[in-house]
Amino acid sequence: MDLDGRLAAPPSRGQLDYAGLFSEDERERGLPTELMRLARRHGCVRDRVKRSDGQGHIRMQRISLQSLHDDDGRVIGFVETLESTD
Repeated sequence: MDLDGRLAAPPSRGQLDYAGLFSEDERERGLPTELMRLARRHGCVRDRVKRSDGQGHIRMQRISLQSLHDDDGRVIGFVETLESTD
């Protein structure tokens, strides 16, 4: 995703921005923005979030959000990895 949270490859559900991947409750609490802020500041942040499994079920998953940098050290985007907690 880019610096504004726009997804490079939107999921099949049509979300175009990072916040769309989070539950309504997590969006209301500002979690997507806070995770991006922390990843910018610290390079990487880890948390547990609610995510759809693609079949309509919501599951807790561990995420890792890492900031990506250009050769001059400027943040140019982010990459997220997921791990199921089941």
